[in-house]
Amino acid sequence: MPTSAEMVKYLTKGHEQVVKTARKVLKVAQEADDESTASLVSDRMRVHEKTAWMLRATQA
Repeated sequence: MPTSAEMVKYLTKGHEQVVKTARKVLKVAQEADDESTASLVSDRMRVHEKTAWMLRATQA
């Protein structure tokens, strides 16, 4: 069973990976002039960036 510190690390990495994937999707959506998808992805990306930041702050 992982420790609480390990769990936070796993969660952080998961959110960071979602952000990386969202950046790729955002680029494709922008190139396709798909404003709805770009907006949706951008909003979700901000949530995951903020959550990853907060999780990293707890590791300090």
